[in-house]
Amino acid sequence: MNIFQFRNLSLCLALSSLLAPGAVAREGQNHPTGRDPLETVALDVAESERVRTDAEKGDAQAQVELGRNYQKGAHVPQDFSEAVKWYRKAADQGLAEGQSCLGEMYRKGNGVAKDAAEAIKWYRLAADQGFHSAQACLGQMYMRGEGVTKDDVEALKWFKIAGKESLDLGAYFDSKVILSRLNREQVAEAQKQADEFVSSKPKEKAGE
Repeated sequence: MNIFQFRNLSLCLALSSLLAPGAVAREGQNHPTGRDPLETVALDVAESERVRTDAEKGDAQAQVELGRNYQKGAHVPQDFSEAVKWYRKAADQGLAEGQSCLGEMYRKGNGVAKDAAEAIKWYRLAADQGFHSAQACLGQMYMRGEGVTKDDVEALKWFKIAGKESLDLGAYFDSKVILSRLNREQVAEAQKQADEFVSSKPKEKAGE
């Protein structure tokens, strides 16, 4: 099945489910979103087409969105290799989100051969631009010694740079485990290195 057949089938299935008995709201019953479900499906398809068009024109953010669609199988057949292709296009343009997503694919071995060192490379590029999820992933990889020499101080440094508000549940608990393994001097060293990293980056201007 090619991509165009898949889109048409997806649209038909979505419309069929909406038109099934009981699926359409009764007269006088408002839709939760205030929008007709048929209109929502049409808008989703139109948005998917816009993303593809923009991605093919070289828009890096659209390339990440298209890559994510392929990774998740949203509006297109799930295809990790295609996801990697579009993430790489965005990453090669220097978009931190694309670099982080590409790092994730290498870390998990989705669409490419699993390669922790390559994952570190892309995560670091994103982390250096201030992308918090990549910073948290670096912390986890240093904690476990994935593609790098295991280093708890370096791991804590990256967790601190990311900030606890940016850590998912797994990374948050990992940071607590790291703290339990380090002494006061090591924690202070991690904080010092984190502060030096943050201070070395240009401050954003107000309103940006």
